[in-house]
Amino acid sequence: MKRAMLWGTAVALLVFAAAIVVGVGVLNPPSADQQLERVLIIGSVPATDGGEVAPIGFVLDRQGGVKDLDMLSETSVSGVTANTARDAYPFGGGSAVVRALEPQLAGESPQWVVIPADELTALIDAQGGVRIDMPAGMSVYREGTLTVLPRGRTQLDGGEVVALLSALDYVESVQARKAVIAATSAAVSSAILSTQGTLAQLVADGAVTSSVVAERLPW
Repeated sequence: MKRAMLWGTAVALLVFAAAIVVGVGVLNPPSADQQLERVLIIGSVPATDGGEVAPIGFVLDRQGGVKDLDMLSETSVSGVTANTARDAYPFGGGSAVVRALEPQLAGESPQWVVIPADELTALIDAQGGVRIDMPAGMSVYREGTLTVLPRGRTQLDGGEVVALLSALDYVESVQARKAVIAATSAAVSSAILSTQGTLAQLVADGAVTSSVVAERLPW
């Protein structure tokens, strides 16, 4: 009799636990209509002063559309001394970047994912690197390594792209800066779109920071 009661209690507890799991969505993930329609992708890299900046920013929509954002245009953010979305990142992470981009986001405040330098490198390398037209030769240091970038069209791997993004302050031409950012954004968005679940897995693994849970990301 006592054994039967113990078994009954154990079964009841298992049923209760299963109900909790289903209730929080572990066994019942969000349906398609609960997934995001769009997300703001932010790429962060080390700055020359030892901090972090975010030179990469684009909106990715559920249909695979990509809208590049100008991270270098001047803006104002309440309570922040930075005057571009790129430089707003150290003052509040993804949330600060969203506030800085408000004029370009048409009043929206999208959920965001910040991809750090190591993951940017991996995504770029997965696309075979980035082809960039360098207006002039330059040399940049990153983590004690000297990277020499020749003038003209050149193919860069992920580490070289991150080094260049970190040293954008030394690229005199604004057009050249924007060309580097655009080429990088194209490679990163292609890497995310080429394999379903790439972005969600990065969020689930804790490899990136985000304002949204992995289950709501269709990418």
